[in-house]
Amino acid sequence: MAQLQANLSILSEEDKRTAQILVDAGQAHLFAPWPAPGSYDREKKQMLAQAREVEKVYPGGAQGYVNKAKDLLHKAKIGANPYAGFQVSEPSNAVRLENPQDFDAWEAKGLPEAKFAGFVMVAGGLGERLGYQGIKISLPADIITNKTFIQLYIEHILALQDQANTQAGEQKYVLPLGIMTSDDTDRLTRALLRRHRYFGMDPKQITIFKQGKVPALLDNDAHFALDASNRFAIDTKPHGHGDVHTLLYQHDVVNKWISQYNTKWVVFFQDTNGLVFRAIPAALGVSAEKQLHVNSITVPRVQGDAVGAICKLTRDADSKEGDLSLPNPLTINVEYNQLEGLLGKGVKEPLVSGSDTISVYPGNINVLVFNANDYNKVLQAKKGVISEFVNPKYKAGTDNNVFNKPTRLECMMQDYPKLLDNEARVSFTQFERWTAFSAVKNALADGAAKQKTNNAPETASTGEADVYNFFRVVLRQAGVDVGQDSTATFSGVTVPMGSRIVCAPRLGVTQSQLRSKFSKAVKVSENSTLVLDGQDITVESLNLNGALDIRAVAGAKVVIRNLNINNKGYHFTPIENESKVRPHFAIRGYTLSREEGVRLNFTQPGDYVLSDETLPQLEQQSQDQRDQAREQRTAAREQRVAERKEQQAERQAKRNEPRQPREPREPKPMSANRMRSQISRTTRHVQRLNEQLAAAQTKLEQLQQQLQEQEQQEQQTQQNPEQTTA
Repeated sequence: MAQLQANLSILSEEDKRTAQILVDAGQAHLFAPWPAPGSYDREKKQMLAQAREVEKVYPGGAQGYVNKAKDLLHKAKIGANPYAGFQVSEPSNAVRLENPQDFDAWEAKGLPEAKFAGFVMVAGGLGERLGYQGIKISLPADIITNKTFIQLYIEHILALQDQANTQAGEQKYVLPLGIMTSDDTDRLTRALLRRHRYFGMDPKQITIFKQGKVPALLDNDAHFALDASNRFAIDTKPHGHGDVHTLLYQHDVVNKWISQYNTKWVVFFQDTNGLVFRAIPAALGVSAEKQLHVNSITVPRVQGDAVGAICKLTRDADSKEGDLSLPNPLTINVEYNQLEGLLGKGVKEPLVSGSDTISVYPGNINVLVFNANDYNKVLQAKKGVISEFVNPKYKAGTDNNVFNKPTRLECMMQDYPKLLDNEARVSFTQFERWTAFSAVKNALADGAAKQKTNNAPETASTGEADVYNFFRVVLRQAGVDVGQDSTATFSGVTVPMGSRIVCAPRLGVTQSQLRSKFSKAVKVSENSTLVLDGQDITVESLNLNGALDIRAVAGAKVVIRNLNINNKGYHFTPIENESKVRPHFAIRGYTLSREEGVRLNFTQPGDYVLSDETLPQLEQQSQDQRDQAREQRTAAREQRVAERKEQQAERQAKRNEPRQPREPREPKPMSANRMRSQISRTTRHVQRLNEQLAAAQTKLEQLQQQLQEQEQQEQQTQQNPEQTTA
């Protein structure tokens, strides 16, 4: 406190209030390293500004954070189990999609609900874990179309929106998108969207909100840690993706969506899963049919797998153990190590009927569908505050009193059901993994290590391969011959291989829509590449051995009939030296060689038939259109350059014009309050200058004294050289 008291003169009233908040919260130790006024004053104020940010972003401010931390740290120290007294069972109202008929039925029920959906993407991470330095949503989901994850997601949302408005016959529906960013990703995310003109989405339907950080904790008394490299900064860490609920409340997002867009469903998804939107229509159907407040999209989970599982927890009637504030029953994600404790030592998870390996507790992938009205009521009642936890690592032999390193409170988006009452309907929809989930989060070396232990590698290469596999499976269901599947290994990771097929979202948002675009008279060899990007492309008969890429604007109806393509195609080439290729290739372990292919771009509305007879003409027409578009872009660019030069010349000419002298203005009379304020500011400024002058005078006197002593020593050395030598 002495150091803080000594520095009060340099602090504004706002700074003083912030300092008092920290002191009241038991954080007076933060001021211990502060030197006297006149030294590092700016840094001191920056620390208090950082504390104000914590006060703003955390519900309850610093005091609330400390109170919650002390409670959770005490429970962690004694090993309290929040689920003690609960019994685990399979959730009710669950749906498992296991065949195309299931998918078609639930997609048919969900597609009408899609026009009432709003989407929230959690995008707070960089790609460092992948070996990529940019934001993850800027990564291409595949290197054939080079569409980034954010572009792919927006195209899916716009495809659902366009279908709804086409059916309604007017521009009636808007499907909003919320994006949670972080300090690391916020600026880059906004720049990416602006640079690409929001990938065709109206900027007004996108809401971006940035996640803050929380103080790191030194000990069980919840003392804040100072940054190891800066004694004037509080060490802060990410709070977890559960902040998305707090931010949606603080920005009033869900409430606005309901009133402006008639939103009925809020869909949460992660930033690098190229298959996620292929599961959403069916999941919406389940949510609507079962009237679910919360519906978790899940995948099958092998018995005992080290991944979180969706379970139903029911408290024993007479139990007083665990967290008594939790709803009963509670359907929620349970981490695998907690699940083992709930089942009992040596008790195995029950299996799905007819399976020898698949648990009744499916794997959580953090994709959630909420009923918007129910969700909004809970946000308003709880003010967006989500359940938290703490996971300190203790030094051995300290009775859980000393941490190995600072810890912090964390929260997870999937813990939202803890806020609900006993009557809330919470369950899951289970999808086969190939239809819904292929995360991209590991570097190649880490992915190879995971693969050796029979776990999914979750690399950029497997994420891309799983997208191609999805389309191969769906087209096989339509009777299309897509060739034989195989495997290949790149940088130690084995990926599924076969024909590389990519259908843009606007071609079809459901599996049945995709199948309807193809007939059985279609053959795509295992070494071929097929890209279809248009609303109205139909493939009646095609024999493809090579590469075919078709893009069509809205209003262009393209029918492929009696077409035979035979060219060298596109191929993946293993990388020998990662430093010589672009990062999005390096993280895959291969590059794309576009040896030869047919690429047609239909830029004008109309009816087109693509066949062996019309191909040469359409190729030339497409090439002419591309050349024309290139010329238009060049002309537009040159026009913009010319306009900028003209504007610069006008500004320069204006600067060169002689300025007319301004008429002197009569000074406005100053009020007494303003005079007092100015006198106060000037007095403080003079005081600071005097303090700095006094400090400088003291320093000067010290230097003069040191100089005098040094001169005396040198003089003695010259007078007594023999004594100095001895």
